[in-house]
Amino acid sequence: MDRSHILSRRSLLTAGLSSASLLALNACASIPSNGAVNHYADSRADSATQNSEITPEGPQPGASPEEIIRGFFHAGIGPDNDYEVARRFLTDDLSESWRPDARTLIHTNSLSVTAEPDEEGRFRATVPATTEIDEVGLATSFAEESTEYLLFNLTQVQGEWRISQAPDGLVLEQSEFEQSFDSFTLYFYDPTFTYAVPDVRWFADRSSVATSIVRVLLQGPAPYLLDAVRSALPENTSLTRNSVPINGTSAEVSLQGSNISPDMSQLDIERINSQLTQTLELVSGIESVTLLFDDQPVTTNALDNYIEPRVNPVVSQNVVGVDGSTLRIRSEVLNRESQQTVYSTSEGDMVHTAMGYNRQVFSYLSSDLSSVYLIKNSESRVVLQGSEFCTPSFDQFQWMWVAEADATLHLVSLAGNDFATDEVQADWLDGARVSALRIARDGSRAAIVAESEGSSFLWISGVRRNADNKPEELIQPVRIATNFEISDARWTSDQSLVVANYQTGESELVYLSGEQSEISQLDSLTQVAACIGGDQVIAQTANQGIYMLVDRTWSRIETATHDFSYSG
Repeated sequence: MDRSHILSRRSLLTAGLSSASLLALNACASIPSNGAVNHYADSRADSATQNSEITPEGPQPGASPEEIIRGFFHAGIGPDNDYEVARRFLTDDLSESWRPDARTLIHTNSLSVTAEPDEEGRFRATVPATTEIDEVGLATSFAEESTEYLLFNLTQVQGEWRISQAPDGLVLEQSEFEQSFDSFTLYFYDPTFTYAVPDVRWFADRSSVATSIVRVLLQGPAPYLLDAVRSALPENTSLTRNSVPINGTSAEVSLQGSNISPDMSQLDIERINSQLTQTLELVSGIESVTLLFDDQPVTTNALDNYIEPRVNPVVSQNVVGVDGSTLRIRSEVLNRESQQTVYSTSEGDMVHTAMGYNRQVFSYLSSDLSSVYLIKNSESRVVLQGSEFCTPSFDQFQWMWVAEADATLHLVSLAGNDFATDEVQADWLDGARVSALRIARDGSRAAIVAESEGSSFLWISGVRRNADNKPEELIQPVRIATNFEISDARWTSDQSLVVANYQTGESELVYLSGEQSEISQLDSLTQVAACIGGDQVIAQTANQGIYMLVDRTWSRIETATHDFSYSG
């Protein structure tokens, strides 16, 4: 089976700390066993070329049509002055209408250009594309090269060949892309505007990148987040000017639209300012935002009780685990002295524990994985019975999620003490076998490990909720590439997860961009757990040995407690 693998990209992102935007699958589709990986990812790149400097050259005197087309492609590495060098390869008319941001095709193998025109006078370029970036910065890497055929018309201008007709967009060799593009995180919000939800896009890293980012931010989130997140920016909002100027370290953003007015509530204004600031502060050189409506300054930071949505909040390092027949909680996995008893039972072994964010509600499975227990107010009861349940997961809206292997997604209400149950719709999981379901801290995304047609994949899906924040559906997902078949996944931050294969003992950190960080192999690996945002990952082996991840290596820790879990 053809699987896409990952290359850490240029500059400081070679450490793996980055993300890229994703592309939703077709509606009503079942899980495919192969196909596009929805981020920028390609194992065939030569990382040694990533930091070299390439300065594009303009058209050379006497260049042939083929040389002009190839030179035009190569000049796409230079975004300065709105691709001024690339436009020199075009006629004046085409230079004015050509849109370089329409899409970017990335290739690793040599593309070909016909030396002679066809019967209609056109030259053809054959591009073996491995990745495509669309006009809003969403990136898709293909499991197999996707051949694109591009047609060009050329004419002579003052005795030199120039391109008179060409498709919009860029064509870049992968090392060229690595040097000229970068990933940028857009932020949207959970339904309560408590947490920021990342949505990462790829843009040419040029002086006008802030303008590109704001334009795309105004268009809304990626498809897989469309009904799962909220934007502070009203619909039908646009930039008043055609740019976002940078004055010193402040980005000046002037908005206009039928729903934009200085008479908006101060809360709405603060949220708009937060969304723009949290997004643009990640652009080099920008430290703040000056907000204007119709070019008129707007007062911000004027609401005393305003709480800005949190970006990648750190979850408490408290852990819950099993010690004999007792469920115990500790302030930290190594701090045995702090542990307290949560619940003791004589009804059999407790496995696959879980803990709510308020550390007042807990869950575990029976040893045969057929029963789900919920502990609240020191009392335990069976809330679900079935077969092959996965480890429960809690969200911040008083819901516990539990998946069965047959892809039934259960909900248990934590409001009150009746613990009503329901199911979440996810038609795209039909026929799949689920081994993990984990809800992100923002409550707007779910990570799912599912097997279909003999292959297991990691999927990220948006959570659609009703007006009362009850989950109703997992939206058509995006796939995140891994270097091996996986059994489990745990969020480690808002943009990364640890994944594991319990048959081989393999594990790695994966990022929403598809980049990965290898972890040493651990024989007989059976469980992983992670503190979201807290830089703690622990593992368990078949003999209940407990290990902590230190510098991408598993280090044994001495404890009799097992089946550890952090909040979430």
